[in-house]
Amino acid sequence: MNKTMTSYRMSETGACIKALTAARFGYEPERRTDPDDELRLRYYTRCEALAAAQITDEGFTLEDGGVCPQCEDRNGIHVEIDSALYKLVGHLDRRLILNGVAYPVEIKSLGRNSWAEFSKYRFERFPEYAAQEACYVEADGKPGIYWVLNRDTGRYLKFIINDLNDELNLPGFEKLTLPTTFEQIQDKLNMVEIYAVDGVLPEVEYDSERCRYCKFVYLCIVKTQDKPDVVDMTGKELTDAATLYREGKKQIDTAEEMVERAKSVLLAYAKQHNMEKFRVLGLSISYRGITSRKYLDEKKLRELVANDILKLAYRDGKSWENLIIRDLGQLPHD
Repeated sequence: MNKTMTSYRMSETGACIKALTAARFGYEPERRTDPDDELRLRYYTRCEALAAAQITDEGFTLEDGGVCPQCEDRNGIHVEIDSALYKLVGHLDRRLILNGVAYPVEIKSLGRNSWAEFSKYRFERFPEYAAQEACYVEADGKPGIYWVLNRDTGRYLKFIINDLNDELNLPGFEKLTLPTTFEQIQDKLNMVEIYAVDGVLPEVEYDSERCRYCKFVYLCIVKTQDKPDVVDMTGKELTDAATLYREGKKQIDTAEEMVERAKSVLLAYAKQHNMEKFRVLGLSISYRGITSRKYLDEKKLRELVANDILKLAYRDGKSWENLIIRDLGQLPHD
């Protein structure tokens, strides 16, 4: 193996082709660090350990990575994928051992808002996570275990990823197929290598939501003239509404946590006593075993069906008032 071969981090393969090419050319990333970075890293490490404890509490055996002996500045289980032009390097958070077989485990600890978004949209709103997980599954050649921790409440979501041969059936886990394939990642990296040979930095369409987190966003032309001015309002009617919104969101989170705790008790009782249906205090509980959801993969449809035919299936949905509210997590100073 050529020691000068280009190396890509699996965790960064979800970046756009321009950012990957910029890194390939050696552009300096925009610095986004502060003195608390080390403290933040330790915090996320503790969150990861909490999630690992939750997995073992469910009766599973985990292989812990520790400090990588090949990359001394990183934790995790070292994995690589080699190609003729480059290699991919990643670090698994854990491996789950089941009947003597090891499965890659990825742990994500998300804040309240990101966790709620992942709960609803899965990987569709997190393409960078999908790309990273596609690499991990490819590297180990096994379905992946994906554990998503709400670091504010301790709640979690648990998934089995890309179990194409239906070899893993674990209680309470939802099966997901990634919206990104490893072949798509390969195609993108191959194009990066072509751009590198030509000495060209590709142009991409700027996305205000996604690109703001990019380390190379300074290389993109940001059209600010189309953005509306943001004005801080102080009228009593509006501030009362904002306060009501915050309080309502807190109550929703508390209520959801209470419901999840109750569901876990009722589920455990139904399974322990092998009861398909029972009632308690006017609640009707039905347990029908493990199920999974099926959905149409729009990206796959676009690959298989011509656009003119696909357009015939589109229908205009009901219109609604498009109001987006984001909690910035801070209140203005008095």
